[in-house]
Amino acid sequence: MTRSEFEARLKSEAQTWSGVPFLHNGRARSQGVDCLGLIVLVLRGCGLEIRDGDGKVYQPDWYLHTPEERYMAGILDQGIPVEKADLFPGDVVFFRPGLLGGGTRMITHGGVYLGDSQFVHCITGRKVEISDLRHKAWTISYAGAVRPKALLSELERVA
Repeated sequence: MTRSEFEARLKSEAQTWSGVPFLHNGRARSQGVDCLGLIVLVLRGCGLEIRDGDGKVYQPDWYLHTPEERYMAGILDQGIPVEKADLFPGDVVFFRPGLLGGGTRMITHGGVYLGDSQFVHCITGRKVEISDLRHKAWTISYAGAVRPKALLSELERVA
């Protein structure tokens, strides 16, 4: 698959998830997904081998009871850090939305970068949507990004 074919497939896959409801620990289009499930399923839908976090089930308020950044740790471990200016479609972007309300400083949210400052994600109480990284809320809470090693392997294979 060429870069342009991957980008087209990624955007198409992201659109198929648009409007799916949020469901904590959800992993099915028919029932709902959380942000981690969406990341995993969108990337898998594009043919990338991605592990589902660390395999542990999380309580909805896990971040209130632990100082560990464990929710996204499994995804972070599967990629290499990339600068915001170097984002490429398929990169996984991370956020600390608690910073907006003075809450937790942990990474508790993520999505898949689609290009042109757009990313697909799912927030508690809402549906899967495509948002703009330039929006103030995402600019403030942006915590970084990783390029999945599976994406690097795919791009090197066709280079």
